Amino acid sequence: MIYEISIPREYAVAEDFEKNDSNLACFKVLDKQANDISDQIRYITIFLSENAMLGLGTELIRLAHNYEEGKEIHIIPASKEKGAEQSMGVYLTPDSCELIIRCQHFESIEKYLEEYKNKTSLK
Repeated sequence: MIYEISIPREYAVAEDFEKNDSNLACFKVLDKQANDISDQIRYITIFLSENAMLGLGTELIRLAHNYEEGKEIHIIPASKEKGAEQSMGVYLTPDSCELIIRCQHFESIEKYLEEYKNKTSLK
């Protein structure tokens, strides 16, 4: 099955999620003990091949259409012991970290920016 989407950004109409500022994502970094160390990390780099972008993008769209609050998908790196397992349209190399994708509701971005502003102004 082939998916082809061609919507040049300069001609695209603003979608509801863009109008409502509800297209949020949150990335967290956990150590080996599952402690959140996100505040100690400056960058998360995701390297994707063209086919990985297509595969992951397609699966994320499918997940969005079957959205279930709190649902988690774990993408496990390949290993000699367990082999390679495709999940969400991609394989992770043995050097990758486990990737967990979680469905979670967020408020609009303005709320988070206001909270951040208030938190940082207290210091």
